[in-house]
Amino acid sequence: MSDINAEDMRCFNQVARVIGVENAKMELSIVLRKNSLYVRDDLPIFYAFPWRGTPQEYEFWCDISRGINPYNQ
Repeated sequence: MSDINAEDMRCFNQVARVIGVENAKMELSIVLRKNSLYVRDDLPIFYAFPWRGTPQEYEFWCDISRGINPYNQ
């Protein structure tokens, strides 16, 4: 398990604005559990972790980075 808290990540607010606070906590926590070695908590979403290596996959994070809620797709 990672020592990083989802809410402390620089990208948290960006993700939360698009999918909501609770969903941001959940989705980023999944990334932290599965990909903690590749996560940077001090970078914006585009650079914070490799999107393809996450359970949500590339398109999910690409949508969020563009301000599109992937839950509404």
